[in-house]
Amino acid sequence: MAQARFRVPDIVILRSEQPREAVITIPPLLIIEVLSKDDSLRSMRERVDDYLRFGVKHVWILDPATKRAYVCTPTSFQEPEVGVLAVAESKVRIVLSEIFSQLNT
Repeated sequence: MAQARFRVPDIVILRSEQPREAVITIPPLLIIEVLSKDDSLRSMRERVDDYLRFGVKHVWILDPATKRAYVCTPTSFQEPEVGVLAVAESKVRIVLSEIFSQLNT
């Protein structure tokens, strides 16, 4: 019997019509993970793959140590070209220089 796995992302942004649940059963609009010094590429890839298999269309990783961000797809972690992360069908927009200037690394 397969064991259920639950992921607890650092930041979850739900769709406006999405019910608020203790355990999310419908893919949210966006998941953001913030890397810590103990995170490995392998563990992050597993985590991202789980989110994408669940149906999350937008998965981002923020790395405060290097002040870099990545848009995650099934085949790559891609840095945004313009220094802004955005979800086209929403008002979600993060200017990386503004976010990283507020973080203590």
